[in-house]
Amino acid sequence: MTDKQKMEIIRLRMAGCGYKRIAAILNVPRDRVKYFCKNNGFDGFGKDIKEKYAPKTEGLNGVCKCCGMFFEQPKKGRKRKYCSPECKRIWEKTHYKPHEHKCFYCGKIFESKTKAQKFC
Repeated sequence: MTDKQKMEIIRLRMAGCGYKRIAAILNVPRDRVKYFCKNNGFDGFGKDIKEKYAPKTEGLNGVCKCCGMFFEQPKKGRKRKYCSPECKRIWEKTHYKPHEHKCFYCGKIFESKTKAQKFC
């Protein structure tokens, strides 16, 4: 694990993120994140860690799923997962689940990003 990843784990834990979410943001195994947090005194529930370090992230109550940056959630409406539309596009481009299909024309099995694709 790099020093940059270690600093990001600490920053995200202080924001109240859980092990699974941090692992998804940094693309590292959840157990590695948990082990690092336990050895450095950041273990426990995310909200308890957030309360302990609340002044450092005051006013910023959202963490981008893609880049890990803090952002302010809207007062009304659906909560945001990304800090910007660019981050959302990047995340969706790199984290899609391929769907397996059988081509109607030639019978080959192929993968695509959409569920409804019928031809290879």
